[in-house]
Amino acid sequence: MAIKLIYGERPFVLPTVAVEDILAADGLSLRLLLLLASDPQRLGATVEDLADRLRVKPQKVAQAMAELEACGVLTADGRATPTASAVRESAKKSEPKARVSELPTYTDTEFAALLEKRHELGDLITEAQNTLGKIFSVNETKILVSIAEEFGFDEEFLLVLLDFCRRNDRKSMRYIEKLATSLYDEGIRTTEALTEYLHRREARESVQERVRSIFGIGSRALTGKEKDFIIKWSETYGFAFPMIEKAYEITVDATSKPSLSYANRILESWYTEGLKTPEEVDAARAQKNGEKPSGMSFDVDEFFKAALDRSYRDEKQ
Repeated sequence: MAIKLIYGERPFVLPTVAVEDILAADGLSLRLLLLLASDPQRLGATVEDLADRLRVKPQKVAQAMAELEACGVLTADGRATPTASAVRESAKKSEPKARVSELPTYTDTEFAALLEKRHELGDLITEAQNTLGKIFSVNETKILVSIAEEFGFDEEFLLVLLDFCRRNDRKSMRYIEKLATSLYDEGIRTTEALTEYLHRREARESVQERVRSIFGIGSRALTGKEKDFIIKWSETYGFAFPMIEKAYEITVDATSKPSLSYANRILESWYTEGLKTPEEVDAARAQKNGEKPSGMSFDVDEFFKAALDRSYRDEKQ
């Protein structure tokens, strides 16, 4: 298949060395490049003019322009097009400051004017309703638009966030507003960063629920110390859940009751020894006791148990 690009009488050429960077650029950067290349007069446009044409915020255009300059496909000569430093400064000034309070609300007049100016918001509202599986009230619609406008989150980011809330049965727009604010304050502002954050959060919550179940914690909230234990076991040490179950069994065998502090001492010792699976634990314990590995539960040897007991008592004092 042969492809021929037709640009009329004014073709534009991109440098070969920049191809890889261009292919990795985001959609807005490519849209901006096409807009600038379509008419030489636009090379003298301000960031605000380009933003209005592309229907995005000025800081988004500034960031896209800086990306294209870094790719080597455009440069500024100091006359009309902003320099790289000016672009970055514009983006810095235009970026909303971190906040923890509720987002501002729109009056009906302000909201109507915004929807009239930003037609793409209508598509966002429709997709958001489809994602959450409900029809928004006027107030809920205003909250969604406020999140998008004030934080600069794009549609993909918001739809990923809304899908997460739907799957966790948290469809309240007030909850979504608080979560979005928290994400912004933590510096999570791209879809890639959000996806990584949500994956990590879901994995952490899954482990916490399983630990809560086997240790008989019930429905009470985990303490900060208990959460730190679980995060350390699963994320710092990288233990799969069978290792935590193994530590639980040994804890109950040794103390006759579940204890996260005692289990933590066991898991710390396994991490130090480089043991990663229950089978490796069984083999190491059996070797220390002069036994053949059986793959079954084992009794903690006296020295090991005494050391754990001392640490456990010291921790409780």
